[in-house]
Amino acid sequence: MSEKHVHIISFDVPWPADYGGVIDVYYQIKALWRAGVKVHLHSFEYGRSEAEELEQICESVHYYPRKTGWFSNFSLTPYIINSRKSNLLVKNLLKDDYPIVCQGMHTCAILNNRQLSGRKIAYRAANVEHYYYQALYRKEFNRKKMFYFMLEAWRLKKWEKHLSRADVIFTISLADEAYYKKRFSQSKVVNLFGFFEDSTFDMLVGKGEYVLYHGNLSVNENIVAAEYIIHDIAGSIELPLVLAGKNPPQELIDLISRTPNATLVANPSHDEMQRLIQQAHLNLMITFQPTGLKLKLLNALYNGRFCVANKEMLYGSGLDSLVDTAQSDEEIIHKIKLLQNQEFTSDHITNRRNYLSQIYSTKQRIALMISKIF
Repeated sequence: MSEKHVHIISFDVPWPADYGGVIDVYYQIKALWRAGVKVHLHSFEYGRSEAEELEQICESVHYYPRKTGWFSNFSLTPYIINSRKSNLLVKNLLKDDYPIVCQGMHTCAILNNRQLSGRKIAYRAANVEHYYYQALYRKEFNRKKMFYFMLEAWRLKKWEKHLSRADVIFTISLADEAYYKKRFSQSKVVNLFGFFEDSTFDMLVGKGEYVLYHGNLSVNENIVAAEYIIHDIAGSIELPLVLAGKNPPQELIDLISRTPNATLVANPSHDEMQRLIQQAHLNLMITFQPTGLKLKLLNALYNGRFCVANKEMLYGSGLDSLVDTAQSDEEIIHKIKLLQNQEFTSDHITNRRNYLSQIYSTKQRIALMISKIF
């Protein structure tokens, strides 16, 4: 049997796998490696260091600078794409005829490159990008950022037609699958959900002593959710609230410090974050952007006890039956109070394991991905 090789183009260095987008890329690469596929990784670098860990699961690793700044913004091409155009990347891709997987619309500039017109190219959608930027616009208060998000959403919607060049589109949620099947040929759209570390279930029976909200706290979407939880939820629940995540802004740090029932864990290590998720009595999963698939929801379901989430968090995930859904402030508070004295049992673990093993099995999903690429 001949060796299988694939080029993967990542919008960012996918290690450490510590936020949603790169979690999907890293564990996708790892699953391909475990399946015997040799991965040639091409990664755009801006703020994250080159990572030796990637050498262990990739046949080759290449880094390219991202051209950030205003110059890349003066174009009808979306900034996230224009700032990642690279002649060196194209030159490296032309050294062989292996198939290519573009991770996120950010890396899709090559779809319009005539030199690659005959190549098999797959697109891995992180979400419907113009929906994502429209949601950022609606939650932003800074006028300059609002203008950028509005402009980028418009450019992304216009540019999306070029995705028709992709031979296959891999989506990350059922909602995105439905969107792309309506937008393009149904036969080329395949839903894979998100990839993450799902090799073990690590839930604990019994009760925890706090409610946890976690996420990348430098991202506007998560800052808005954290502020909502502090203002509207924390004062009405008995269990202590722990908020954990990367690089919280000073305003959020100050807000949490002034909240009697809340504690901040800033920049926890991967192991520390997993312990926080595992030992919490309840993981509170709130977002106001129904885009993509929230991988932190999966992490909480594989490793945590009870989970309360709003419908935006569950959008297109197929996970509604595993979560206590609550939408209003009153519903969220009521659910937390209802669950705070309940024991998380071995039956809870068995039911969750059985369901997740059916629809989120990495082995099955990576086999499907490989069959479509090759």
